[in-house]
Amino acid sequence: MHENQTLSVLTLNCWGLYCSKYREARFATIGAHLSDPTHHYDLVGLQEVWRDEDYQRLCNMTKGTLPYSRHWASGIDGSGLVILSKYPILETSIRRFQLNGDPTGILQGDWFDGKSCVSAVISHPAGEVVLLNTHLHATYDSKITSDRYLGCRVAQAWEVASTIRSTLTHNPLVIALGDFNSAPDSLVAKIVKGYGGLTDAWEQVHPASPESRSGLTPQEGIDRLGITCDSPLNSYSSSAGWPNHWTGTPIGERLDYIFYKASAQLCCTDVQVVLQNKLPLPSGTRKGCCGKLKSSEHVSDHFAVHAQFSIRPPPSSHHLQQQAKKRHLDEQTLEDVESVHFLLSQQLAKVRSKRVWVIWGLVLFLKLLAIFLLVVGYMQWLETWMDARWAWILLSIGVAWLSSWASMFFLYGLVHCSEAISSYTTLIGEAKTALDSCHAHLH
Repeated sequence: MHENQTLSVLTLNCWGLYCSKYREARFATIGAHLSDPTHHYDLVGLQEVWRDEDYQRLCNMTKGTLPYSRHWASGIDGSGLVILSKYPILETSIRRFQLNGDPTGILQGDWFDGKSCVSAVISHPAGEVVLLNTHLHATYDSKITSDRYLGCRVAQAWEVASTIRSTLTHNPLVIALGDFNSAPDSLVAKIVKGYGGLTDAWEQVHPASPESRSGLTPQEGIDRLGITCDSPLNSYSSSAGWPNHWTGTPIGERLDYIFYKASAQLCCTDVQVVLQNKLPLPSGTRKGCCGKLKSSEHVSDHFAVHAQFSIRPPPSSHHLQQQAKKRHLDEQTLEDVESVHFLLSQQLAKVRSKRVWVIWGLVLFLKLLAIFLLVVGYMQWLETWMDARWAWILLSIGVAWLSSWASMFFLYGLVHCSEAISSYTTLIGEAKTALDSCHAHLH
């Protein structure tokens, strides 16, 4: 290859929850958009494609433009991750995250999803391109409250960054995209960029000074800051809006990213937030979950991100060897890894403490169950205030109630908490190894 090649990449969280509004109509609209040859998409990463019928619909609609695809099954509800490609997919893999929230958050649903980082090796004319797609744990807390799932999300970001570092040893053309559920200056983004060694495409193309971030309208927030979620301009966002971490105003947040390994071979030439406008819904699919009819709607509660890349001829072998040696961490990344180690250690201590309390709760319920059995048995024996029939009814209800709580405490404390402790311990060990290696290099 002697000429530069182009690569067009899109990422979109499709909001494919089973009960989401106009889901079938929106997926049909997404499929129509992706199948339009004028958009020239080469690689597409989708999140929240939970139902196989939605995936099959997309495949059928895009077989002319993006004929190669993969949908990963993981966990109870699946990973929700899809990769569509114009070029052949040579290899695929999945790394399911060790930590994925809390099973008591039933309505949130993250624990039941098989949150993962998936990858595909694409046979592009310029060479093999590795595309990683992921969706990290959501944030359910506002800025004024503590982020309950920060530790979980940082742990997931660490796994993504570790996967990226391993991938870079074999392939220089690496792109990672998805819904990271984190602000641009968060520890999550810093770890992916610093420890993972990638560049944020939006920051590279649209660098913003602190002065340019103040007093922005919602549309300016999209154009300048790359806002993709909770924008008041999106019909599925809350009317109150989500306060932006920079401006403090309810213009939404940038949660969706395209990262890439910046090098002499791979360069990002443009990146934009797309699918901002309402699109026509196909006839026959315009009925929402409330029975209302609509002719046009946003395709998701997220906007999409589209990046254009230029791939140059591969550099000399000497230059590749020099790039391969650049695996040691700089001072800023070292501080970020130390922050990860500290945060995960804090979370480990919290989980251990929680397990102790849960075990004591289990012991308490078992004691209550034993006391209840003794009291009911004694009352029945004396036949002082109830006959045998009511004694057995009361006994059955009490045993069922106390046993259910005891079982829940057992499963949560001895199973979930113990598994979380093992996962945190493993990831803390990985972070410590990275720190020890870096300190040894500096000395």
